[in-house]
Amino acid sequence: MLVVLHRRRAGGEAALTVRAPGVAGSVLWRGTGDPAVGFPLDVELEVPGPVDWDAVVVAPSGVEAPAVADGELLLSGVVEQVRDGLVVLRVADAIVLVETVGEPPAGAEGTHVALRLRGAEVYPTGV
Repeated sequence: MLVVLHRRRAGGEAALTVRAPGVAGSVLWRGTGDPAVGFPLDVELEVPGPVDWDAVVVAPSGVEAPAVADGELLLSGVVEQVRDGLVVLRVADAIVLVETVGEPPAGAEGTHVALRLRGAEVYPTGV
C-alpha cells in the first residue's frame, strides 16, 4: 500500500499521521529508524483485530466517511470476500486483511465499508 506519512503526532511511540486513498489518521511506525515523512512509501498495514461487524459502517462509495478522533485510523474500501471471520478489503489499489467477529450483514461482499481503528501499525515493505 502506497502512503504518505505526514507528521509525528505529539507524544506517543513512533506515532505518525498517514494519508492515502481510503486511509487517513494515526498509525504506529514499526520499521527500523525514522521513516521519511512527506514522501510516498510502500507499507503493509496491520489492522488490530478482531473488528466487530457492529463497528463497521456500511455505506455506498462516495458517502462522507465518519470522523476520526486523535489516535484513530479511518480505513475505507470494498469488501472483496468474507470467509471464516476474515475479510479481504480492497482499499484503493491495495488489499488489507481484517479479522472480524460477529455476523457480517447479508450481501457484505461488494459493499463499501468504513472502519475506525486504534493501534493500526505500518511496516515498510522495502519495495
